[in-house]
Amino acid sequence: MLLAGVFSLNAQNGIEPRYEKYNADRKSIEVDGDLSDWAGVTFIEPRFEASDGRETGKGNVEIDGTTYSTFAEFGGGTWSGPDDHTTSIAVAWDHKGLYLGIVVTDDEHEHAAGNAWNGDGVQMGLTDPERGAVTHLYNYCIRDGYESGKVYKNGDAGIIADKERGPGNYSVAMVRDDAAKTTTYEALFAPDSFGFEQFEIGQQFGFGVCVNDGDADTPGQKGWSGWGPHMIVFGKTAPDAALVTLTGLEVISSFSEDFNGEDGEHSELITLDGTAAHTEGELIITEAANSQNGGALLEDFSDGAAFSNFELSFRLFMGNGTARPADGFSVSIDNDLPNLASPAEEGAGNGMKICFDAWDSGGGDLAPQIEVFNAGESQAMQSFTG
Repeated sequence: MLLAGVFSLNAQNGIEPRYEKYNADRKSIEVDGDLSDWAGVTFIEPRFEASDGRETGKGNVEIDGTTYSTFAEFGGGTWSGPDDHTTSIAVAWDHKGLYLGIVVTDDEHEHAAGNAWNGDGVQMGLTDPERGAVTHLYNYCIRDGYESGKVYKNGDAGIIADKERGPGNYSVAMVRDDAAKTTTYEALFAPDSFGFEQFEIGQQFGFGVCVNDGDADTPGQKGWSGWGPHMIVFGKTAPDAALVTLTGLEVISSFSEDFNGEDGEHSELITLDGTAAHTEGELIITEAANSQNGGALLEDFSDGAAFSNFELSFRLFMGNGTARPADGFSVSIDNDLPNLASPAEEGAGNGMKICFDAWDSGGGDLAPQIEVFNAGESQAMQSFTG
């Protein structure tokens, strides 16, 4: 399993709160434009506040009263949706350096300009751990005239990979696939590109990524996505960076499912039971009606590996009834789970159970509450008003 990041309750800058502080885990990557060896490393899609009057935020989501954007239009550029421009980012490290993987979904790749930032491409910046000063800036891109599907590396004609600020060595591998409408950027930053003699557990630094976008009819830097892009655009501002910490955790395995398969198709590792059903882009455990019980079982995807930390993330909607939903739901992790047709909010098995109880049944029940069990014993509980 995987512990890929830590959550901050309140962002200190314009980065989506859960990605303002981040733990980077150990993983060795071959920088070759092929992402298969990133297996187990989570790619994130961080949003940001498009708060400058010169930009217009798109793909917006409100979190705790603040609007965070997927993309910022700039200088006459436009964004028509996720297929126009969406960015996924992953970070890992080993003794060789820090690996940065970026996948951009983009309907058009445009880079006619002679500098790396002015069109489709990546800008990466570093700060000191206090995020008080920008120390290093690196920019790289594939220029127009590229061959679709070709892997471009340092020294190849048709690319730019510069060092805007700070000495240091880094290597890149970049691929534009016109058929898939994706651009893949892999980079390895040696310790000296961070100003370090070597990378080691516990090191921290400010980190920002801006992925610029242009189109044929609006060439150049006409918008961006990224992870703390305001650390780079509108002047280089260190406080707008994310804080990255290098951890000693090694990635064992990971699994994801978006439930976008046709005709109810999903991973063969998932078994649905009871009222659970798969619709386009959704897993529906129950409908908002009486006497509904359902469950979904995910088989082991780590070949039986032992783990001490894990990260579980999903988006949940509970509602559309005439009263508070009852009774709730749970997530259970165990080596031998029983039939999941009727697990209820108390969970199943005798391993770890995370129980979301939405209905106060009396008898000491303090719902709405979240309670964590392990080996049959309650470990923690938090009740809420409402």
